[in-house]
Amino acid sequence: MIQNALLNQAALEKAIQEHNASGSNDKMTQMILEQALFQQANMIQLAIAQLAEEQAKAARTKEPEIMKQARQDAVPAESSLIDCVKFSVVGQKQPYTVFIGSNSLLLMDYHCHLSTDEVYGYLGGKWDPNKLTLQVQSVFPCSLNNPTDQTECTVLQNKIRELITQQDMTVIGWYHSHPTSSPRPSQHDIVCQSVHQQHMRSLDGRIDPCLGVIVSPFRGTTPTSEMQLFCVMHTNDGRPVPMHLEYTYVQQLT
Repeated sequence: MIQNALLNQAALEKAIQEHNASGSNDKMTQMILEQALFQQANMIQLAIAQLAEEQAKAARTKEPEIMKQARQDAVPAESSLIDCVKFSVVGQKQPYTVFIGSNSLLLMDYHCHLSTDEVYGYLGGKWDPNKLTLQVQSVFPCSLNNPTDQTECTVLQNKIRELITQQDMTVIGWYHSHPTSSPRPSQHDIVCQSVHQQHMRSLDGRIDPCLGVIVSPFRGTTPTSEMQLFCVMHTNDGRPVPMHLEYTYVQQLT
């Protein structure tokens, strides 16, 4: 599957190069080819994540019982999850508008359905500081589940950032799953979100938005996933508060 996807990607790249070299003004063909290449890159990322999950499942069948219990204990208890606060409740307006493309929602939800363990990934897109809009254009699933080695995590994150940059986007957030519990953040999630937000600090000291998304694929008896978007704000005494973010659904053509 991955090999075929890579071959298709190479063919699309060649088609785009030939189209550009021909000097054609056919912008519609150019747009269709670029959209197809963009979606092919998404499918490659998903295929890699799916392969990694299959390998992880095979490894878990051989792991000692004590390791299985440790993984189960790492799942946050429902009672430890924290409600997000709506901006309207504290008399504030959401600081920016969030747009999420239909393909990004589909890919993120599908990735989270691949495993009953937590999975995670990153969001690529655009931030417009003038219009105060944050647009999620693509999803980049990670091929590691519950990574514990910090060096391994850093290497993976750098590779994903490089891939996102190559597609003329920036890292604008991250997502992870709560397989069977609600999509409310745990204390650990809030700390992680705060760290991600600090990493968004620009050279002039401004902090660009960083979106946190939690997906609950297997909660309850319905096949529909629950999802919550959030960011973290701090009170005057420095206490972190998870804030609920509304978003606008955008239908993508391909």
